[in-house]
Amino acid sequence: MAAQKAGATFPNFADGDVSVVLSSARQYQLHSNILKNGSATFRELLSEESAAKLTRAAINKKKVVRWRLELTKQNYNDENSYYLKKVKVHEDGVAVDARNFGLSLENGRAINPRYAAYEAVLRALYFEPLNIGDPNVDALTNLLEVAMEVTATAEYLQCIDIVTKPIEATLLGTGQDLQRSIYNNPVSWIDFAHRLRSRALFREALIHATGQYFTDMSQEAVKELPVAVAELLNKRANRLKQAVKDSMVKALTYYPTYMQREETLGRADKDSTGQASYAKQVYEWQAITILRQWLAAQIALDETHQAKDIGKSVVDVLLQGGDAYMDKPSLGMFHRYFPMTGKGKNVLEHKLNQMKEDIKPFFAALVQNHSQLSNAEKSLDYFTCFGVGPGEYPWEEQEVVEGSEEEETGNEMEESD
Repeated sequence: MAAQKAGATFPNFADGDVSVVLSSARQYQLHSNILKNGSATFRELLSEESAAKLTRAAINKKKVVRWRLELTKQNYNDENSYYLKKVKVHEDGVAVDARNFGLSLENGRAINPRYAAYEAVLRALYFEPLNIGDPNVDALTNLLEVAMEVTATAEYLQCIDIVTKPIEATLLGTGQDLQRSIYNNPVSWIDFAHRLRSRALFREALIHATGQYFTDMSQEAVKELPVAVAELLNKRANRLKQAVKDSMVKALTYYPTYMQREETLGRADKDSTGQASYAKQVYEWQAITILRQWLAAQIALDETHQAKDIGKSVVDVLLQGGDAYMDKPSLGMFHRYFPMTGKGKNVLEHKLNQMKEDIKPFFAALVQNHSQLSNAEKSLDYFTCFGVGPGEYPWEEQEVVEGSEEEETGNEMEESD
């Protein structure tokens, strides 16, 4: 490879045929084959048609640059409007109408973050480590600022894949600082992770956004997401709502197996379907009626799947069981209408607590925490039980579609040949 020549070091290679100029202090002489190999944008910019046809005299004078690219602002007031402008190189190796960048040097001055981002991506194209900061020293906000600049540059150069892993690893290195940030603003993190094509960051942000979807999450912010991402988030949130609803239905239609009977033949007062047999389980029937009344009341009051938290507070109480709901004082209302002996009250309470334990498995899956946010860090008031499956990364589906289109095009070309 040309970059491996003795004495050649980034960013200036004696045999580099591309001049990339960001500023007076940041000018690079690089290799077209390396740039085009890693970047679709460079493949477009560095076409053979636009390359200088150097004369023999120019070559004898060690002129090797055939392309010149200058970083230019399309809109002076827009910091995101930078692009690489092609400047024609004459056959004698001299650029025509090259911009005069002056003699300004950095020397301690604040560096334009876009310049640093371009250099980081160019180095990455040369397989040099991408450094956006130290997660053990730098604050997450500082790391994220650099990461956003690098991501925007890689997007423009169409080489996002070379920055994904190093940015992802650096941000993950901040530990719970990152997880708290995602918890506080999952929609923005979904957008960034989607742009970066980071599975780890997208998964975490999507888990939190799904749980927060029906809370006070800004639906305007959701609308700003790419259509495929917004649709995915909406679909997952409604799946979660349905899961809570299904769990409530299971609890409402629950009967202990020992109370269930099979129809038998013969005299009713001598088998398990007779009046005497049912009378023996009067406390069980009272308990299940009380339990269902409480569950139905939560649904009627919109405290379950129709609530902002999709029923998280109710599910938490159900999983505590015992005196967390329908304790002795609250059962006093029942006993006002249906008084019983102290022993009868104890038996009824015992049966009710048994049933509370029996319905817990219907809700257990809802409180599994698939996020990386530590329970010790934050007691979540929403569900994080939905992980992210292989088919829920929108860019992967897009890559499959694009790959299929390329394959079809290739087959058509083969057929035409």
